[in-house]
Amino acid sequence: MKKQHGDSGVSEIIGTILMLGMAIALFSTVSLIIISYPLSVPSPQVDIISYVDGSSIVFEHHGGPSLLLETELGITINGSYIQIQILDYLEDDLNHNNRWDIGERVVYSTASLQGKRVDVMVIDYESSSIVMMGTIQDGESQGSGSSSPDHSTAVLGISPYQQLGPSVILDATGDAELDNVSLFYRWSTDNWTNSWTTLTYDDFESGFGNYTDGGLDCLLYTGGTYAHQGNNAADIQDNRGDASSFYHTLGIDVDSPGYTSIKIDFWFYAVSMSSGHDFWVRYYDGSNWITVEDYDEGDEFVNGQFYHEIVWINETEYIFPSNMKIKVTCDANNNNNDIYVDQIYVNATGGQIIDWTSWSDASNPDVSNPWSWIFNFLNGAGYYEFYSIGKYNGDSETAPVNADAKCLYSP
Repeated sequence: MKKQHGDSGVSEIIGTILMLGMAIALFSTVSLIIISYPLSVPSPQVDIISYVDGSSIVFEHHGGPSLLLETELGITINGSYIQIQILDYLEDDLNHNNRWDIGERVVYSTASLQGKRVDVMVIDYESSSIVMMGTIQDGESQGSGSSSPDHSTAVLGISPYQQLGPSVILDATGDAELDNVSLFYRWSTDNWTNSWTTLTYDDFESGFGNYTDGGLDCLLYTGGTYAHQGNNAADIQDNRGDASSFYHTLGIDVDSPGYTSIKIDFWFYAVSMSSGHDFWVRYYDGSNWITVEDYDEGDEFVNGQFYHEIVWINETEYIFPSNMKIKVTCDANNNNNDIYVDQIYVNATGGQIIDWTSWSDASNPDVSNPWSWIFNFLNGAGYYEFYSIGKYNGDSETAPVNADAKCLYSP
């Protein structure tokens, strides 16, 4: 009898081979998926300190890895949210590596933060993760008696208009909770009607015009955004002395014509200037450069808006030479800190004037309500105009465009 041989052994071998092939194929597929989709970048462990400094919000890198300048900062002020990048507000790239490193600061300047709630967060660019978040200043409670008083004040009208003097009592309105109220005045002999002569005017649309570009940190800006009119403005940055300035190329004779006052009228716009950064308006009196006005970030201006300024130079305080010059100089920190100057007039007159100034007297500012001063007509006969500025907890009222009160002193 012939024996029949079974094929069960062959089936088991084939089955094993098939299972092994399926396992290899599955492993290859999983490997391909893992290789095709790399793991996410882990969130960096970084120590960042943030705080309010006057009208600025400061971020300091205190430890951990450096962050890309594309890292974003989220800032919420009284519920209003903005998002900025480090590269626009880094105070100084000390290592020159285009990263935010230990010891470097990011400073965002804005309007007054007095009494406002400020929340911040730092969003790492590489990992898309929040590496710092918190409230750095609580806002004032809106409950009864807890909010800041109204800063608005005004000098009351003077009657009669013609004063025989030697002094006049000036009263001002203003909340009794204010810390103090200051009196400002200006004076002229001709009621500001004397004609002015334009010595130079430049809008930089055709270059630097009457001015010389001082060096590497003075540029002709042509982008339009930061020019008050047209497309061009003078851009000064960093703190390299003349290299960060522009100045009159030729001296101007303000002696022979008998001028008694010079008026510098200009617009400016600040970008990425930090607390302690400033710029100067300087005057050459024939022998020396003298700083006649110093504009500090946080005091006289904040970033991101246009300002119109007038600087007065009077013969009673300065020498008027035959070769006068004007210079504007940036005193910041690096090439990311910019002042854009546009539409700069330099005018002169032979009239006798003193422009707006704080009255220098022991009673000014007045520190207790009712707000009042006994003003002596310190410049003698002429036309006087007045306004007041209220102050509370370091925050000051904005100066008015026009005078609150006027009078003629005619003894």
